[in-house]
Amino acid sequence: MKGIAIVEIAVFATLILLLLIASSAVESSIIEVQPNLENAWVDNSSSDTCDQLFNYTVTCTFSSEVNILLEVYNLSDQEWRAVGYRTYNDISDPQKLNWSSKICSGECEGLSWYKFKYNDVILLTKQGPTITKTEKTYGGGG
Repeated sequence: MKGIAIVEIAVFATLILLLLIASSAVESSIIEVQPNLENAWVDNSSSDTCDQLFNYTVTCTFSSEVNILLEVYNLSDQEWRAVGYRTYNDISDPQKLNWSSKICSGECEGLSWYKFKYNDVILLTKQGPTITKTEKTYGGGG
């Protein structure tokens, strides 16, 4: 009877050890599933015109080539709009990714937001820029 109990304990301990090894392998692969994004910013964090072009930047690091999507909250229609994809291809080294976009499709004012996505997963969301007037500016001479 004691012999059977010792075998059962040894089998149980072996199963626990295998489970711990398997969970460690899964955890390390989860870390590499998403790119690392940092130092996100938008230039001209406030403006008094709603037709201004804003420049967005983020630094990306990852173990393989990936496409990062920028979405900007459009203050005119109160919806998220895709600006476009940028490709990270400087494998394992930090690389700056840049976009340019307006945050209004008509007259507007208020605080906008922007977010970066990878495979439909939001990696980072930030506030800005702010439009302080609803007047549009028009180019051209007089």
